[in-house]
Amino acid sequence: MTGPSVNPKLVTDFAVASETSAILSGHITNAEPGVNYSVSFRYEGGTTPKTKVGLYIVNLTNTTYRHILPGLKPDTTYHYRAIHENSTSLENPHPIDADNFVS
Repeated sequence: MTGPSVNPKLVTDFAVASETSAILSGHITNAEPGVNYSVSFRYEGGTTPKTKVGLYIVNLTNTTYRHILPGLKPDTTYHYRAIHENSTSLENPHPIDADNFVS
């Protein structure tokens, strides 16, 4: 008998930010062997509405991804999280979307 199956999940890591840009980071846990996952980030802040950026492939051997986000406004707090490419909204998240937002 095998143990319980654990679903893949994206995790939002901390960003490295400057005054007008940031490097967003995320990774996947429990990736299934042989499966590629198309992932992005969603961010918002100040007058910027929720915006999806980047498209990266992660899998069991390539678990991390980063996106350089230019054009940020100084003295503005931005929030972001790691999401699946097919995630549509907070109300209708993809099952592997990260639960945590990072500011």
